[in-house]
Amino acid sequence: MKKDIIHIFFIITFLNIMFISFLYGQDTLIKQKKGILIKFSPYLLFGDYITSSAGIPLGVEFRINKKLSFDQNFSYIMPAGNGGLLITDVDKIRGIRTDSELKRYLNKRYNLTGFYLATNILYQYTDAITADYDGGLNVRRNLFALHEKIGWQSVSKKGFVFDVAFGFGARYVTSKSSYDAGGHGYSYEANPLYWYNKSYENGSKWFFSVNGSFKLGWKINFNKKN
Repeated sequence: MKKDIIHIFFIITFLNIMFISFLYGQDTLIKQKKGILIKFSPYLLFGDYITSSAGIPLGVEFRINKKLSFDQNFSYIMPAGNGGLLITDVDKIRGIRTDSELKRYLNKRYNLTGFYLATNILYQYTDAITADYDGGLNVRRNLFALHEKIGWQSVSKKGFVFDVAFGFGARYVTSKSSYDAGGHGYSYEANPLYWYNKSYENGSKWFFSVNGSFKLGWKINFNKKN
């Protein structure tokens, strides 16, 4: 299980680096002040929102050219005690989540502030042992999503970053377990942002998706004017 997660993590990271390198090579920012935004999302502390899990998130945003920036967030998913009414209890869980966003800011200052439009690509993988079966049931779950978002970001003079966004799109979820329940499962996935009829243990589903994000962070400058 651990090796599968590591392999997927490195594949996603490699693809993102290649994508960023291609975009960056189109319009190098030699004359612009270089800097990045280090951010994290408090929302991602709640893990995958489906199981009794927690997340450790970390993200970075940097400018590609005068019009575009790239925002990349990673989150490591791990167990987090007992669940609740809308949560599937798991004894063990490990996973990763990656949110990649291409942003276009609407102001003319090109300083990573103000209103922006963004295309969000989300991928999440979890490998869990559920608590509802004797001896445990191994469930591997993949989630893919695409959202179009509108957001607003502020960077204070001291470097504090506040970023909030909201959008709509579609998600595809597929899961497979170590036990074939004939297309049925005992735990149904539920989330306050979307409702659909799919068991956690197995099956696949396309569904309408709402995506919101809230991030806090800090700006780091690579060079300063004397």
